[in-house]
Amino acid sequence: VATANGGGNETSVSTPEPASNKPKKKRFRPNNNNNNNNDNNPTTPRNFKDAYVLNEAINKLAEQAGDYRQPVIRRAAAAEDLWKEFTVANDDPQVGDSEVVMADIVSFNTVLKAWSKAAQILADNHSDRNREHLLDPNIPVYTAKECAQHSLELLNEQSNLLGGDDAADLDEDSTMAPLDVNSFNTCMDAWAKSKSEGSIEAVEDLLRRLQKSKTLEPDLRSYNALVDAYANAGSDDRLEKLDRIWQHMEESPNLQPSSRTMNSILHAYSLKMKDNPRNKAELAAQAYSKFQKLKKRYEDTGLPDYFPDAITYTTVMDVFSRVGSLEATRTVESLFRQLQDGLEDGGVSGRPNLKPTAYSYT
Repeated sequence: VATANGGGNETSVSTPEPASNKPKKKRFRPNNNNNNNNDNNPTTPRNFKDAYVLNEAINKLAEQAGDYRQPVIRRAAAAEDLWKEFTVANDDPQVGDSEVVMADIVSFNTVLKAWSKAAQILADNHSDRNREHLLDPNIPVYTAKECAQHSLELLNEQSNLLGGDDAADLDEDSTMAPLDVNSFNTCMDAWAKSKSEGSIEAVEDLLRRLQKSKTLEPDLRSYNALVDAYANAGSDDRLEKLDRIWQHMEESPNLQPSSRTMNSILHAYSLKMKDNPRNKAELAAQAYSKFQKLKKRYEDTGLPDYFPDAITYTTVMDVFSRVGSLEATRTVESLFRQLQDGLEDGGVSGRPNLKPTAYSYT
């Protein structure tokens, strides 16, 4: 099962052109060009003793790209520029045989993470007044969708340079790092967080590429991105499609849905309730049933991945708060007491600690 559509929808979103020739062997080095958005940039001067330090610098910029107080587009672009400075062809005469710091797949994936975080910030800040400081007039990326599209373009460019999505497509003597599942997952995550038109198709297209790969396969994070994409969509049938994805995940030993998965699905129920549907009580009952299944899975396994956290409880509470009945109100109160009991327990019972969020009290 490729997607919630059963694999029937083969819409393709900017898939890479097949490479006609094998890529040249690559080496990586700094070009010491400091004309790349370096205002208040903590990574300058650009001298790094090893790839770990380089990746730490790129990651610092990526984290800033997820901070709404920062010019997030400039920070994401700076992370990309820093990665590019350490990526050149090995036949560049400036490289020679000297030992240089090498950018690696972690460097590339961290750049994709920067654009994914920027996509989420722009998606969550819609008004012009809130967005002005996030953008940069010199960088033509203005929307969450454009952030996601740019991450896809970077992924496709790397795929073309490598000769394909698979490590098996690389020359034996190539020093280029092949794409990994995290490369695809991070790009899928960018589309899901963008909450934009076409995000479901883009995520499904990337998922199909993973499924067709000889060396890669989708993992739990891949399907969580698909769940996020549908949860954020406004389609009338999103709950039915999320049920199909959940069922497929439950039937796959390596894709068992976690509390992270459940939180996204419950979020879709919360969004649906805001549309004031006629079957509010029925939808609330469905959400509660899923919540109870997750609790039982944790009780049966004791694995923290299945532990319903404060977000899980609060989202179910939000669903029931919109039903408008005395029984639903009592359910909200009961869930809130369970949250408080978890806070008082403080992890003494061996369970992860529960702590109500500010939204829990509203």
